[in-house]
Amino acid sequence: MYLNDFQRLDFYSAIGLDARQFDIQVIRKTNESAGRVFPVALNTDNPKFFQLMDICSAKNRRLIELNSQPNSNLVNLFEKGMIYSELVW
Repeated sequence: MYLNDFQRLDFYSAIGLDARQFDIQVIRKTNESAGRVFPVALNTDNPKFFQLMDICSAKNRRLIELNSQPNSNLVNLFEKGMIYSELVW
């Protein structure tokens, strides 16, 4: 959700919502509900949580851009590999 909603920014704007703020609210509410069922919950109150989500979102956006380029070359493949490794570490 958080990583893909930037693709629907026009939709969210059309209905008067800020996609990022909406996603943050949904993640917090979902985490709160899950905390009632599961013994461990994400620490969404830590400011770093959404900073890291923003970084992941930007990297995901770049991967989508690279995949949409008609001629995928060795440089694109190398850049994708770098992005995937950054997402893992």
